[in-house]
Amino acid sequence: MLAEYGRLILDFGEAGGRFQAHVPEFRATNLPLHLIDARVEMTGVVGANLSPQEQLLGIRLYLPSLEDIHVLDAAPTNSFDRPSQSIDSLLWFNPAAAAGQRIKVSGTVTLVAPPSRVFIRDASGGTGVKLLPPQARLDRN
Repeated sequence: MLAEYGRLILDFGEAGGRFQAHVPEFRATNLPLHLIDARVEMTGVVGANLSPQEQLLGIRLYLPSLEDIHVLDAAPTNSFDRPSQSIDSLLWFNPAAAAGQRIKVSGTVTLVAPPSRVFIRDASGGTGVKLLPPQARLDRN
């Protein structure tokens, strides 16, 4: 979720992939954080995100306003209340993960490789996690 140049950009996912939704003329001072992990329905116009060579990079949904986002299932009030998944279960298809919802794992951090890698282990196995850097804001306002 990012607000810059007077527009709100939402990243969302569903079983078919990940997409962006753009809301123009976003003037609110607070981001709509209640949308994180919520199941929503959006009404807007679909457009293509093309490379300079006009190759399809992704799909965007253009929404007239935030009122065109309807929450179907609210996000959990506390993300840490959800049950932990074992690390070996991450290799299996999970409808929640395919829909872009966050998952919770518990374990011991075995290695930190700056700037963006963390390795974690539980009783079922281990995995590496790549941390995403904070997005640079182009619009300082």
